[in-house]
Amino acid sequence: MKINAITTLILLILLQVAVKAQTNNYSEKEIISMLRTFYTGYINETDKLKYNQADTIVKKYCTALLQNQLYDEDIDYDVLLDGQFCETDWLKTMTIHKDSNADDIYNVTFSYNSDGRKVFKKIKLQIIKENLKYKINKVIIDN
Repeated sequence: MKINAITTLILLILLQVAVKAQTNNYSEKEIISMLRTFYTGYINETDKLKYNQADTIVKKYCTALLQNQLYDEDIDYDVLLDGQFCETDWLKTMTIHKDSNADDIYNVTFSYNSDGRKVFKKIKLQIIKENLKYKINKVIIDN
């Protein structure tokens, strides 16, 4: 009886380790690099009003699910920027951090001045691995 309990305990511990290892398959460094590249290209092209190039960037870095969300006609703002405008100066203040509560959630933050005060814009993104590449799957809107 003692052997079965010990064996069960060991199996549970091994299972827990395996699940933790599986959720840590995301490479934080690779994801942050991908997001930095994405937002640099996207903001530069959007700021220049070159929407065809911005669309090409979206197709490369975003899943089909997110692309459908972005092009929903009922949305009157840019979901990826959480607003209706952007400036290339935002890139100077961009920070990207993995969410402390989930391995697949990343926060992209920009700051800028508006009416003499500093404003912070935080965009929460879900990242997935699709065809061996990291992609933005969802913009999470906190209410």
